[in-house]
Amino acid sequence: MINSATSTSTSTSTSIYTQSVNQKRNAGANAETGSVDGHRIQQNEQAARQTPRESLLSFIDSASPEEARSRLNSYMKGSPVMFVNLKAMIVSGKGLEIGGRINQLNDQFRVEAARVDDQEHQLIEHGRAVGKSSKEILTDIVNLYDNQSEIFKVSIGWDGEQWSDPDKYSRLTELTKNYVNT
Repeated sequence: MINSATSTSTSTSTSIYTQSVNQKRNAGANAETGSVDGHRIQQNEQAARQTPRESLLSFIDSASPEEARSRLNSYMKGSPVMFVNLKAMIVSGKGLEIGGRINQLNDQFRVEAARVDDQEHQLIEHGRAVGKSSKEILTDIVNLYDNQSEIFKVSIGWDGEQWSDPDKYSRLTELTKNYVNT
């Protein structure tokens, strides 16, 4: 079953694995976008074209210590979620099949997401204990995500790709060979 979720993703997205705490996580991640001045609008338009990885690295470079601390705190409030582009699924003409295949990957993703969430918490707690800055800890989280499996990174769109993208269809079918379209 695919559950809808509100997302700050640039594409029309739906969450396969949703926890209400992710709204708090996203709210902390987007606290700086409340300003209406021209500079912020330009930054937001540029951020909309970035991958989540690029966006986080850009944030780390430009954030104040308070903004970095707020973003870091948001990582303690939720787990990573799986996103898909509904528009791409509909346009492909294989929306139900793609949705079913993605849903089949969901169990594996949930296990990985829980493990990554635990590792994030450990990184944050350890980083704070040894006196690292929030920006240094956020950089550690980028490295953690960079070293995760293909299923995890594509599921969260880390490098800009999602399982619903047309160029990921053949890989999705390889990973879900026992899927039966009913």
